[in-house]
Amino acid sequence: MGLPTLPSGYSEADQIFSVDYIPQYPNIRLNDYFRLDANYTTEKELKHGSLTWQFSLLNVTNRENPYAVYRKNGKYKAFILIPMMPSISIKRSF
Repeated sequence: MGLPTLPSGYSEADQIFSVDYIPQYPNIRLNDYFRLDANYTTEKELKHGSLTWQFSLLNVTNRENPYAVYRKNGKYKAFILIPMMPSISIKRSF
């Protein structure tokens, strides 16, 4: 980019803004995220149209996956959104 570089290969601008200390608190690792969703759909033909039933189960394993992370009292906490959620959907087509 036309910037003067030092023998180390870094530009002089990088040497001015170097960081000598990196705090420990942002260097954390979240738990692994795993979610399994199951879905079953059935359709029945009617005299006039059709009727569709859909059964779903989100997060079948009921694993507490972190949705967001926030800091509280000097510690990092994870916000859990959906542990497990069933749903049913019915659709009628004419």
